[in-house]
Amino acid sequence: MIFTLTGREWSATMKFNKRLHLKEILDPLFEGLLNLPSGENAAAPSCVNKAIEELMDYVMNNVSTIEKESNDLDNLIEEEKRKGKY
Repeated sequence: MIFTLTGREWSATMKFNKRLHLKEILDPLFEGLLNLPSGENAAAPSCVNKAIEELMDYVMNNVSTIEKESNDLDNLIEEEKRKGKY
């Protein structure tokens, strides 16, 4: 990600890849974290709470996809280990 400051607000000029499932959650989270007021460090900022809720919803609605992708990644790692790359 590349960040720019315009006036008093930070923004990400390169955002997460559109193919990333969690782009809709991660982009606003990072923008929110970049623009926290300096006195707002005692409690979790609203962007974090919102991202946690959205991530929990995402996981609950996509358990089978997450499990399949995890298994695919495990298989890929094992294949690379057999090839001697790790």
